[in-house]
Amino acid sequence: LDVGLEKESPKRIAACFADVCRILSAAHDAGIVHGDLKPSNVMIRNDGSPVLLDFGLSTRLSDEDSSSFSSSIAGTPAYLAPERIRDRIRAASGDIYSLGVTLYRVLAGRVPFERPTVFEQLQCHLHQEPTLPSAYRAEVSDGLQRICLKAMEKNPSDRYQSTAEMAADLDRVVAGEVIRTRPTAYDNLLFHPV
Repeated sequence: LDVGLEKESPKRIAACFADVCRILSAAHDAGIVHGDLKPSNVMIRNDGSPVLLDFGLSTRLSDEDSSSFSSSIAGTPAYLAPERIRDRIRAASGDIYSLGVTLYRVLAGRVPFERPTVFEQLQCHLHQEPTLPSAYRAEVSDGLQRICLKAMEKNPSDRYQSTAEMAADLDRVVAGEVIRTRPTAYDNLLFHPV
């Protein structure tokens, strides 16, 4: 995905990620959490449509329970949601976080927390705010940056509550509309210096 979208327009990136959101929405509606979203698990066909691969770490959720507990951390450390690390909970919210990190990778050309050890990466996911993608690439669209950071909120209740909700904002980027989503990272940048 990151290679396929390199140097693409914000509208093209948004359209592709909106399609990925719709694929994930169908999986989540069926009670399946992917569990290992990252660029190498999303391929782009010749027609430009994405294909979601590798459901090897996916979890089937019961109808009564919105999350699943596992005694171990499974997944790619650079893309793990805080609740997966801290509480070992596998839920749709974790897929949304991982999708946000994947979008960050496409926008910034790197993952948000490049650290030499897995432990340091995991600690960053738990406690550190990511640097704005526009700090690495000035041409990053503000709308996509907002969507990315909203998906990467540390607290699951502050994130998009569904991939359909995230897709709606991505569709607004495609339509050239203003994105009003305000991630807490924006507030932190404003209030900490004050």
